[in-house]
Amino acid sequence: MKEILYKNNIFIVFSIFFLLLMIGNYYLNRSFVKEVLTNEQLSILKNSSDKIQEWLENKKN
Repeated sequence: MKEILYKNNIFIVFSIFFLLLMIGNYYLNRSFVKEVLTNEQLSILKNSSDKIQEWLENKKN
């Protein structure tokens, strides 16, 4: 009986540990994706701004 409880406790401990690793990985990936998306959005805005500026200069000439 003690052996079964011991195995169940080991299983529960590893399950909780694995769950905590998954939660940590989720938040880490979320922060990376947020940073990448922010950088991509800024890059798109800068490129669009440059193209609009170029278009306006060509329009003036």
